[in-house]
Amino acid sequence: MTLHDFKSENLPETLSMEQIRLICHISKLTARFYVKSGLLKNKNSGKQTRCYTVTREDFLQFIEEYKKDPIRFQPPPDWYKTGGHTRPKRYRAPLPDQTDAYCKYRYYERMLRNFPDLLDAKQVAELTGYTHYTVSRWCRIGKLKAIKVNPKMLFPKQFVMEFLTSEFYESIPVKSDTHADHLSRICCEYTEANTELHTNSGTEKKNKNEN
Repeated sequence: MTLHDFKSENLPETLSMEQIRLICHISKLTARFYVKSGLLKNKNSGKQTRCYTVTREDFLQFIEEYKKDPIRFQPPPDWYKTGGHTRPKRYRAPLPDQTDAYCKYRYYERMLRNFPDLLDAKQVAELTGYTHYTVSRWCRIGKLKAIKVNPKMLFPKQFVMEFLTSEFYESIPVKSDTHADHLSRICCEYTEANTELHTNSGTEKKNKNEN
């Protein structure tokens, strides 16, 4: 985001998204991300078009927060691919039994091997497919444990593993493409393992009957 010169006293009481887009020199998709993620406080009139308005005070607060931590305002990698429309993915939910828990643990364990022992928020965002802002929110509500090393939050692999295999993470209603892809792969691994188990069991029974 590149800010064009403007004087706060010259701003109107309420701004449209088009005005904000021109001031901030950003695309419509980026502006949509700011309002839909809650990073930019707004009012939605419910209209089909031009439904978002932002007060001058909220816009100025948004600018100040952006200057302090611009990484927090980066859209997720798949945001532009989906046209700014995040949809829940359809996948076969893993079955809640010990075999599934084992498959899930092994899957994330393999994935975390490519990451350092201490992950930062950006790496957790990359791992899950969610935004830096979402990762921070998980920390604030106590769902994702972290070690605070000013000014950063660091995440030991053990804490990340606990979060990835938690019921909270799996039950997120609108999942990122990355999250949904991971769950789909876990389902495939579970199905393959279960199929192999039944096949081996059937072979053993057949051999016993023949003997």
